[in-house]
Amino acid sequence: MSLGLNFGLTPKQFPLAEYVQATELLCQRLEEGDEEESVQKARAIRNEVFNHLKRSYKMTLKSNLTTAQRKVLRELMDGDSIIICPADKGKAVVVEDKETYLKKTRDQIAEGDYELAKGKEKDNSHSSSQKIDEPVKVYGN
Repeated sequence: MSLGLNFGLTPKQFPLAEYVQATELLCQRLEEGDEEESVQKARAIRNEVFNHLKRSYKMTLKSNLTTAQRKVLRELMDGDSIIICPADKGKAVVVEDKETYLKKTRDQIAEGDYELAKGKEKDNSHSSSQKIDEPVKVYGN
């Protein structure tokens, strides 16, 4: 949890297709102008990326998690009794019992100044001149 919600896991395999696709899109944009210099740059970029990929695409990627962290993450993903979400303020992560979280959410909705909308969402859109003290419409099933 100390890693935060924006922590990215190392992929299991080298993302070769993504690198090739991104390089090709960049090179195609360079070549759109049909200027000889741009075409030459695109060719040089393709060659350079190809050489790097040829040398490194079979390399093994080292995980950025320890064995203990992987175990905890697997347990959290397998369980469905908790909710992990960002805190309302700051960059903290909140881990809460799922039933407690859902109860709090239902209580907030019940306490609010809402009314169930009658009809489709597009029919219930309100203009920017809506009065502030009007109840907010909630779209239900």
